[in-house]
Amino acid sequence: MSEIRLQDPTPEGEALYELMMQLPRLNAAIRSTPFLSEQDTKLSGGIWTLLRSLKLDGPRTVPQIARSRGLARQRIQVLVDEAIERGFVRLRVNPEHRRSRIVALTRDGAAAFEQHDAAARRLAEELSSNMDVRDLDAALRVLFDLSENLRAMTS
Repeated sequence: MSEIRLQDPTPEGEALYELMMQLPRLNAAIRSTPFLSEQDTKLSGGIWTLLRSLKLDGPRTVPQIARSRGLARQRIQVLVDEAIERGFVRLRVNPEHRRSRIVALTRDGAAAFEQHDAAARRLAEELSSNMDVRDLDAALRVLFDLSENLRAMTS
């Protein structure tokens, strides 16, 4: 199978392409580390980020969560349903909308998030021990810019 390449790729385009190809591998490697794989809660990445959204932004409706994360409402609904089954979130009546209920963290959900988040922070401390904060800040800016550019393309 031959590689598909542009006629005259720019160095920036090639570098960003390589970065984009590394993200799934990086995510899988992070998820398989002992810091995160030994957690009793066994949170999937989707559930962890749902709980994180609720922890940081407070209770919200499924459409509000989906918009803020740039995901389809149906994907968030699947995560919410799983989180309800696991006792991590509950639904509350929404006085502003009869059908769109408010998703809120439970105590178990907050505890699961805190446990997983603490493990992720320990992993970050361990991995960053030989890194320069300026490089990390630059990488973070690139990821934020990439997210914004992709959001603008799909809006």
